Amino acid sequence: MQRRGRSSLDSAFAFLLVGASISSCGQTVVLEDQIADGSSSRDGSSSDGSSSDASCSGNPPPLFFNQEIPDIVIALDRSSAMNEPFGGDPSQLYSALNALRAEVLYFGTQTSNGQPIIRFALLDFPDSAPYCNAALNCCSSDVTPIASDSAFLAAAPPVCNPPNDCSQRPTAYALSRAQTFLEIEPPTGSRYVLLVTDGPPSGCSTDPCNDAITQVGSLSNSGIKTIIVSIGDGSNTSCLLDLANVEGAQGPQGAPFFYPASSPSDLTAALSTIVGTAAQGACRLDLTTMPFGPDQISVKFNGVPVQRDNNNGWSLGGNGGSRVTLNGAACQKLIQDGTFGLTVSDGCSGGHFGGQTP
Repeated sequence: MQRRGRSSLDSAFAFLLVGASISSCGQTVVLEDQIADGSSSRDGSSSDGSSSDASCSGNPPPLFFNQEIPDIVIALDRSSAMNEPFGGDPSQLYSALNALRAEVLYFGTQTSNGQPIIRFALLDFPDSAPYCNAALNCCSSDVTPIASDSAFLAAAPPVCNPPNDCSQRPTAYALSRAQTFLEIEPPTGSRYVLLVTDGPPSGCSTDPCNDAITQVGSLSNSGIKTIIVSIGDGSNTSCLLDLANVEGAQGPQGAPFFYPASSPSDLTAALSTIVGTAAQGACRLDLTTMPFGPDQISVKFNGVPVQRDNNNGWSLGGNGGSRVTLNGAACQKLIQDGTFGLTVSDGCSGGHFGGQTP
């Protein structure tokens, strides 16, 4: 997927509706019934409120919506093994941080309307989170929201090296911490835990792999998907594939919940695919004002109509019939261009718009 340069990030991914800006609170557009002048309307009044009925020739009223915003908590392994050189990079952790930083910069920084395409947060393991009652070196860090490049750099962990004992991977604890964070507030879109590691869970219990499998099941039961990126030569991935199978992975390679990365370029490609797919959730727009004429809804980018097309335009359905989804090229335009000019307007469909000038 072709991506913009960083210079355009400041104005990215904001929406402007006709006559108002998007907010998290829906606003109501009141449409008059189609009645003759002076006749009784459905609200009990003796008139439709105008001296002459308007027609559909005026500008249709806007439909207000809430944009879905996916959440991704990155659970990043910083065990001693992540200090191994990786391709031409000094370490696996270095490669992971560079690749993750690019995704956070592109999708996760705050836009001018105050919302990112994806909300990111980061934790690392092993580390020493506050109030962790597990044994030494069997905790993770706390979860840190990431909404800017500076926040990412501040949260980026160093490799855990001696004199600390960082040979263990308390994966189950890290996944549990991520779940607790994601369940603090109601979801505004799909929720993910992105586990980036170079090996299976180890130490901290008699069966660390089964503990992690149980925790992935708990995440799944809460509607949170776990996606695993396995860094290295792939020689010790059996348990990680078992984690992917909990999510319903298809085939022996664990797709789409398991991604092997044997080189820095593989790692960059895997994270780009995972995060780019998750970002498509931002192309789902849940209407907070129901359309009077759903068959005549108008969607435009900067005044240019978007065709109703399930492949590369927009579609209506889901969420009780009140969700507009941008598909294919239309979704990518929204993600890549960050246009302010997206408008969704109602259709006439046998009615008229009160207050329009005929």
